[in-house]
Amino acid sequence: MSEAVHPKDHSNLPDRGFTQVALAAGAGRSRRDARVLLLLTGVLIMSLADLALTLLCLSGPGMPEDNPIARWIISLGSPAALVAFKLACLLLASLVLYKARHTTAAEIGLWIAFAVLTWLSFRWLAFIDFAPAVAAAADHGPILDENWLRYED
Repeated sequence: MSEAVHPKDHSNLPDRGFTQVALAAGAGRSRRDARVLLLLTGVLIMSLADLALTLLCLSGPGMPEDNPIARWIISLGSPAALVAFKLACLLLASLVLYKARHTTAAEIGLWIAFAVLTWLSFRWLAFIDFAPAVAAAADHGPILDENWLRYED
């Protein structure tokens, strides 16, 4: 009777050179998939935190939005439009990067996004520490409309 072989045990295959290279590539791919999914999760969490802090700071003494498209949407006075825009961008980017998760380009792109969002998180932390001083030093009181708090000259 033949001995049972574990499905991952390929030591009895005749073409060991090619087989070992192919198996190593497959193992590398699964490791890349895991790294990409972990990075994507981190990017999603930091992006949602950025959105929440953006909304919070736009309803109080806030930091200006650097994204010109988001800044234009903010000028329309609609928090729902800003949320829809940012979530649509996040969903589209996430789907593209998830579909391309097997590629080096997707992993590099996610490392860059992770680094940028980590930097942005530290920027938010610094702003949160500084925000009370900004509010206290404002010459004018806030101008309230139904959605946003703004300081104007």
